[in-house]
Amino acid sequence: MTATELVSKLRAGCDPVWAESEIRPHIMTERAGIDGPDWWIVLTLALAKQKRLILAEETCRYALSFIPQHQDAHFLLSHILASRDTARESLYSRQFQALRPRYRDHPRFVSIETVGRCNATCSFCPNPVLTRRHTAMDDELFHKIIADLTEIPQDHSFAILPNIVNEPLMDPKLFERCRYINNALPHASLTFFTNLSFLPPRFFENLATLRNINYWNVSFNAADPDEYTRIMGIPFERTVANINSLLRFFRDHPMCKLPLNISRVGDDSASDQVYLRTCASLFPDFVEGRDFLVQCKARTDWLGRVETTMTEIPYSLPCGAWFDINIFCDGRVPHCCMDAHGEFTIGDVRKQSVLEIYNNPSFRNLREHHSAREGIDPCCRCSLMQ
Repeated sequence: MTATELVSKLRAGCDPVWAESEIRPHIMTERAGIDGPDWWIVLTLALAKQKRLILAEETCRYALSFIPQHQDAHFLLSHILASRDTARESLYSRQFQALRPRYRDHPRFVSIETVGRCNATCSFCPNPVLTRRHTAMDDELFHKIIADLTEIPQDHSFAILPNIVNEPLMDPKLFERCRYINNALPHASLTFFTNLSFLPPRFFENLATLRNINYWNVSFNAADPDEYTRIMGIPFERTVANINSLLRFFRDHPMCKLPLNISRVGDDSASDQVYLRTCASLFPDFVEGRDFLVQCKARTDWLGRVETTMTEIPYSLPCGAWFDINIFCDGRVPHCCMDAHGEFTIGDVRKQSVLEIYNNPSFRNLREHHSAREGIDPCCRCSLMQ
């Protein structure tokens, strides 16, 4: 198929997604003619297929530099510009723009990984192979982080998450540290992500001492016992009992502002819909929508570290993680929560203040000036919609 024939398919109303097998031969062969406008149009089509619209626009304009009146190039350019406008006007992009002034100087979420451990062995999570998975944050470093956060003005509300790629309930000092946060940072709310399989001693007694809990997510992942055990490697019945106990606690002590979220990391199979249909039946004493919510989240590949078929990169969209800061238990600050191995660290709180790292010029530039992740490494490799 020639470049002109491919363009004709688009003119005829074909959805702008082309089989890679149709395009790749044009790019890999005919090297002598690569500077011709038709071949740059083929490259534009390949980039449009990947939704890399910024680069697609550049290659299309390059084709027009050869022949300014090239009708196919003009048609493609108008299509690309319309697609970029659609991305800018999407709900996600508009929400991002609204958050920009609010979180320009101070973060929205601060994730503090106080321990590296996790009791589950989920195949979609990189924790089992992390070098820091047996590391715990020392008190001096934790107190230093909280002291840094007291520089955030009292009128700026933000959330602290005591976890990143770990199970927070495996920190024996978790509740002590959360009370310390409550006292030092009354304008900060607490958000928890846990598999809730392991409950430390005096769990509910300690939970009752906390304030400002905004959100609690249980990473449940399967409503079927066999699937649950296969995915997570921990006892199903124990987790179900713990979730029921937590729901009962929150009903008797309405201290969490939002319903308990019981989530699954989807795999794009029929099991996702089964989970959404059947999960609520495990908690018959409680009301879905009032006491709890059931959610299926898109799976990510952790910047190429975990295999998945669900990673579709939204090149034309920004990322809300640019408003957040994450701190590993060893003090390093990764680029974002998806940088689980710290390959793209942006600082170290043992040597810098939290806000100094959050406002370093390159990271600040993302949330101030960029509206798409295309061309930004490692964001251009990530499917997260934070």
